[in-house]
Amino acid sequence: MAEDITSKSISSTNSGFPDYLNFDNLRSEAIAYLGNLSGKIWTDYNVHDPGITTLEMLIYAMLDLGYRTNLPPVDLFTRNPEDKSKDNNFFTPAQILANNPLTITDYRKLLTDIEGVKNAWLEIDENTSVNFCGRSFKNEAENHLTNIHAVGKNIVCRDDLLNGLYHVYIQTEKDFDTNIPKEKEGYDELIAKIKCALMSHRNLCEDFMDIKVLCKLKIGLCADIELEQDANGEEVYLKIVETLQEFLSPSPKFYTLQQLLEKQKPIEEIFAGRPFNLTESHGFVDTGEFEQIKLRKKIHLSDVYHALFDVKGVKNVRNLSWKECSGTNKIADISEWELHLPQNHIPEFSATCSGFQFYKYGMKVKMDLKKFDSYFKMNLSANGKVLYKQPSPYLDGEIPQGAYHGGLADYYSIQNEFPSVYGISEGALRSDVPDERKAQALQLQGFLLFFDQLLANYLTQLKNIRSLFAFSSSENAEDAHTYFINQLSNGPQLQKLLRFKTDAGSISTVGNAGSILAYPTGRQKFEMLIETGKLKNTDLERNCNDANVPDFPEYKFCFGAVRDQAVNQLKEDLLYGDYEPVVASNNNDCFFFYIFTSSPDFVLISKRYYKNEKEALNAAASVKYTGTFSENFKSFINNDCESGLDYFYFDIELNLDAYAKYLQLIIEDETLYRTRRQDFLNHLLSRFAETFTDYALLSSDFLTTDELQKSQIKAEEIFLRKYDGLSSNRGKGYDYLCNGWKNDNVSGFEKRFKALSGIEDWRK
Repeated sequence: MAEDITSKSISSTNSGFPDYLNFDNLRSEAIAYLGNLSGKIWTDYNVHDPGITTLEMLIYAMLDLGYRTNLPPVDLFTRNPEDKSKDNNFFTPAQILANNPLTITDYRKLLTDIEGVKNAWLEIDENTSVNFCGRSFKNEAENHLTNIHAVGKNIVCRDDLLNGLYHVYIQTEKDFDTNIPKEKEGYDELIAKIKCALMSHRNLCEDFMDIKVLCKLKIGLCADIELEQDANGEEVYLKIVETLQEFLSPSPKFYTLQQLLEKQKPIEEIFAGRPFNLTESHGFVDTGEFEQIKLRKKIHLSDVYHALFDVKGVKNVRNLSWKECSGTNKIADISEWELHLPQNHIPEFSATCSGFQFYKYGMKVKMDLKKFDSYFKMNLSANGKVLYKQPSPYLDGEIPQGAYHGGLADYYSIQNEFPSVYGISEGALRSDVPDERKAQALQLQGFLLFFDQLLANYLTQLKNIRSLFAFSSSENAEDAHTYFINQLSNGPQLQKLLRFKTDAGSISTVGNAGSILAYPTGRQKFEMLIETGKLKNTDLERNCNDANVPDFPEYKFCFGAVRDQAVNQLKEDLLYGDYEPVVASNNNDCFFFYIFTSSPDFVLISKRYYKNEKEALNAAASVKYTGTFSENFKSFINNDCESGLDYFYFDIELNLDAYAKYLQLIIEDETLYRTRRQDFLNHLLSRFAETFTDYALLSSDFLTTDELQKSQIKAEEIFLRKYDGLSSNRGKGYDYLCNGWKNDNVSGFEKRFKALSGIEDWRK
């Protein structure tokens, strides 16, 4: 029978895209909307209509935008692989889920992770008290009336138990003979590591009374073991020894992060109580398993029976008894079913001093058990713990990475997609067509440029989505935005449509960057020149070297505040149309412009001459536009050579000569940027259930609104960048064994307080 092969085909009716990415659906909805909006004046919606063609081009472009928007979020947030700097958007699980050890179990995990420590326990101290003495009075009136000698009779003393103190018990991996200098050095080094770990992770209002290293008490067992019929005696013996070693002196089992996740352990539970700044670690322990390992004070022989019966191959156990291996008689009664351990001792099973006899069908099985002694000794010396260095995939999870789309913001102008008959694509019009036809093409291109810029900006906004949710803003002020613009580069005849240059290689028709476009001169004198008809006899370029007084001297302001007020009013006039541009010429037919505004004191006049009236009108229109931006005003002070006084001046310079800079300022000025940046930071803070209201309350009395907003943004960014430590260590105290000055040995509470207060120096 032939193999059934399922063939794949492309459907002619179902594109597989959602409705909002379906061309036919979008076209139908748009035409229906046009019918409701302009049905009385536009009735032809057939494909030949230029409006429908334009609509279809826009829908085509929007489909491209929609496709890119619907890329997986992990792709949109994946940064450039070439960027090797610290991630500024996300924390790894170890950074954000960890916290300074809080519970006794947390401290046990911390200590057990130290090389050389097999296990550790903490016990609450319940014997340390402090004596408080204070005076007791019946009432406030009696307080004032009682003399100092009577007060002594009313002293009340009491003992209060101190909370937060712990005794630490350590089980080492090896036995140290402190009489041997080398081993004593290793012992002292291990105790120093333990002290450092405890004190560097001590919580507020907590301390450790002492560190006690538990002595190992070797214990043997004697028993007659009945084996199963098919059991191998030597294999059973090995398993019995391993079981008893683990029963009497269990070792915490360490796992990698992946192993615990495979055990269905929640990731927040895995990292709970684990310091976030570990540079090396053996891994993680299963909290449930770990808490089962108790510091024993006694052992029941019945528990040993259960452990032996769990060994595969053991059928029965008889004559089970203890055997002390040290020969020091530390155990009071070795024959009891309940074995009480001496204080500060921990049991350790010894196979060499144990006695096991094995039977099958009541017959003794002969085995040479001595040959396993070297194996047991070697097995005990190996702890099985593997030390990993950070960063390691065994200790931390990676920030999810998707496919990086480097061309996410690349935009191809819709003008290039129009049929050639429209004459707007590159090279669509011959050079010999009438100027009117060229102008018509430029008019359509200017109309479509609005849509091009809107669509292109959308893609740039999408590409910069990481910047919107970054913990810190760009150090370069020019790159600090929450609205991003796309510098169009492939629009046909783009430079002809724009007054300003589009890129570094293009030329601005207004002038070069830094050139003075216009300046204020006295209005009263200027109007007199117009009334008397002497304006044609003047010279813009005449100065003090040509005559005693220039024809158009710069207007003087006596105070800087008055000048700044005049500049602000001028910007308002130019922005809202309260001005009147006029083009004039001198006797040599050199053209210049002047602009009357609402100011009764001065009139704006061009700095240079132009070849014809059209150029002068274009320059006046450019001043009208450039003069609405503060960046194009230059303010300065000059000393008057006659009076010796300082006067204040301003002129309009072309400091912004690029189209992109103007577009960026139109879309987002500094005030709007700060407001939106604040909103994004508040959103990020809310993800951690944090607020930053205290800073504003503390600073509002001595900072202006703008200063407060700027400084609060900076403080919030520092808070977010260092949130992993601020959150993890919020209850941690400082290490008083490592005191000093101008260091980071500061409590977590103090760092958090300083961060919320906007204090930048967190050092001690």
